[in-house]
This record gives sequence, structure tokens and C-alpha cells, in this order.
Amino acid sequence: MWGKGALARAGVGAVVRLATGLPTRIPLAWIPASFLFCSLIGVIFGVYPAAKAARLDPIDALHYE
Repeated sequence: MWGKGALARAGVGAVVRLATGLPTRIPLAWIPASFLFCSLIGVIFGVYPAAKAARLDPIDALHYE
């Protein structure tokens, strides 16, 4: 269920909390918000180049220098 990144964050957070006494709590609402934000960025930066390439002539696209 938990990915490697979430486990790494939990481990680093525990080390920081033990070493410095700083709080390392992340609000649960930030998890879906960050997922949606990253998904939006991925879609934008994936669709824009694909749409731009779709408008090109295939021969001209292969001849790019």
C-alpha cells in the first residue's frame, strides 16, 4: 500500500524528529492534493508536446535538426 517514497519520507522524518526535535507531521489532505498537482503537471507537460507534434507533417518532424 505504501510506496517506497512514502516509507523513505517516514524514515527521514523520524530521523529528523529524533535529531532536532522538530515536528514532522504532514496533514492528510496534502497527500491527495500533491497527487492531483503532480498529475496535472504530468498531463500538461505530456499533452502539450504531443499536440504540438501532432500538428507537424511527419516528414518534417523526422527531419528536425
